[in-house]
Amino acid sequence: MFKPSGWATCSTPHWEGNEGNLIRHVWKSLNAPTAAPCHRLDKGTSGIVIVATNKNASKHICQQICQKTLVKQYLGLCHGRVAPTAGAFSGPLALSSTDKPLGTCYMEGREAVTRWRVLGYFVRPDGGGGGKARGEGKSNSNDDPQWFSLVQVQIDHGRQHQIRLHMASLGHPLVSDAKYNASRVREDMEICPRLFLHACFLRCMLPPDEEGAQEPFSVACRLPAELKHTLSNVLCWRRPGTTSNGSVNGSSDKQMPVPLPEANRLCECLLASEHLSVDGEESLHASRLVVRRRDDFVHRFGCNGAEKAEVQ
Repeated sequence: MFKPSGWATCSTPHWEGNEGNLIRHVWKSLNAPTAAPCHRLDKGTSGIVIVATNKNASKHICQQICQKTLVKQYLGLCHGRVAPTAGAFSGPLALSSTDKPLGTCYMEGREAVTRWRVLGYFVRPDGGGGGKARGEGKSNSNDDPQWFSLVQVQIDHGRQHQIRLHMASLGHPLVSDAKYNASRVREDMEICPRLFLHACFLRCMLPPDEEGAQEPFSVACRLPAELKHTLSNVLCWRRPGTTSNGSVNGSSDKQMPVPLPEANRLCECLLASEHLSVDGEESLHASRLVVRRRDDFVHRFGCNGAEKAEVQ
């Protein structure tokens, strides 16, 4: 299921109505009163959530989460220029009984590993503002308040606020994160009106069928319109090898870390226009129709695993 930013993942006994609550929306729209989310997203985060409609499916997915075989990837926009362009951060996170800021990573806590890859660096064309909250004073060039890094993040665990807290601990908090970057949130709202964190990809194994066979399942979710607007219209992407008078606040583009080539290609795909021509729309419709007919055929005739593979 797709969870919009601002929606809660789970329900509480005191929740009224279905609006703004993902699982209540599932209960009503899919007529699945026993459905339950297998994992959670923060209220400000958008993206993919797996919802199980029965206990066996929920147990199957939760086992993959515990065994770290379920892959979850996110897109986030961070302050400053994240360097190196790829890496991992391991920092235990303390348990929080309330929704209060954890502040820092604790040495005693639950294991949490966050892996990141920089897709591209962005800059504010208007130059931003001044002041201590905006990075006034002596600072690392990678922490320039005019610069931002679009990162692809993969987590092994999924602790409370893991990505937000780890990136803030690295000195690169997420844009519009009022909990871990409160001093800049007012300025950030001019760039993006919501937390810039989106669950964009998920891969798992589906529950076994009647013959015990399991099929891999992958799903991707494009950037919401407001996040793409931030990258395409509010900020400017600094492509590797290009210069705009060579510097921003006196820092040369030559000093800027260079993301991997495949990361740049992914960034291009994220920023590409989604408008299709008439021929493109007809081709897309035809391909979806073929897939639907294939799935109907497989379901109607009860194909086994080998027959499904042959049909596909």
